[in-house]
Amino acid sequence: MMEDKILFLKEEFVPLLRQLQPNAQPAWGKMDAQQMVEHLRNAFKVANGKFQVTEMITTD
Repeated sequence: MMEDKILFLKEEFVPLLRQLQPNAQPAWGKMDAQQMVEHLRNAFKVANGKFQVTEMITTD
């Protein structure tokens, strides 16, 4: 399972990022290419534990 994820990141994800054009217009939403890459970077940091976030929603 982990090998599949690593393979995806190496063989598909990185090549797709390399195709991203800085002046590309968003297909939906408001983020430009730079903002989207930064958003993605932050999601990766949260997912791998390099950035801690506090819970925003309570169970009450």
